[in-house]
Amino acid sequence: MLFRSGLASEEKGDYQQAQEYYSKAMNFSPRNVDYILAVAEMCAVRDKYEQAIRLLEEKIEAMPEDVSLKIAAAELMFRRGRNEQAIKLYKQAMLITDGDETIAESLGYCYLFSGKWSEAAEIFNKLTVQCRDKQKKKLYLQAAALCSMNSAQYGRAVNYYNELSVVERGSAEIWVKMGQAALGTGVAGRAFACGQKALALQPGYADAIALIGCAQYVGGAYGLAARSFEKIASDDKNGGFSWMMRARCYEQLGETNKAEWAYKRALEINPGSELGDFLARQKRKLKS
Repeated sequence: MLFRSGLASEEKGDYQQAQEYYSKAMNFSPRNVDYILAVAEMCAVRDKYEQAIRLLEEKIEAMPEDVSLKIAAAELMFRRGRNEQAIKLYKQAMLITDGDETIAESLGYCYLFSGKWSEAAEIFNKLTVQCRDKQKKKLYLQAAALCSMNSAQYGRAVNYYNELSVVERGSAEIWVKMGQAALGTGVAGRAFACGQKALALQPGYADAIALIGCAQYVGGAYGLAARSFEKIASDDKNGGFSWMMRARCYEQLGETNKAEWAYKRALEINPGSELGDFLARQKRKLKS
């Protein structure tokens, strides 16, 4: 009766009243997980997150085998930025459930948003193998590719983007990302081919042209690379990078005056950034 009254109050938007009913129901049945979760949810709805977390921690201590309490506490901790504690609880829940996919996904994203790229990559790698839902698998592949790139596992990232290119045949962005991963492995030829494919799918795509220029630079074709970067000098996103890479190409070609001029242009575009600091150092080096 008390629980039903709580549901009715919640439906009306009276969350404080709902919490009171749920709390009374929980007091009568202190190990009823539905009642506990209802109280915690009402606390969270009313922005009383720490109160909700304390309740869940207390109940987890009393019922350490209950997975739903651990998951609810982990979700709230993650929302509050207490990622390490959330990760610990998700890992405990994973052990109890023998690797439940939904819990693994939550753990993976918790690792991802904590910047633990290698750990996240491992989780999403397993999920891509296990998942049978096509749409979900695509999301897992994207996450696995991102985490692999950020943890410098470029070979793995190439494989994920290769799979994604089959799912999203018309996506120029996927081909560019695959090319960037290929550059990370040092395979300039494959990176160049990926850039060409992206450009065929989306003519004039600045990111694809930048990739092609980088592949040419890594391959030692500095004159061709400079001409590629020249094409995107006015692009909002790639302009500063374009001028910097042109400067590097000119350095390699022994054209010092052109290199100094290109560094100057790049510095004008990005004066107060980390790139700007780097460009200022390079410009000073050329003059010395």
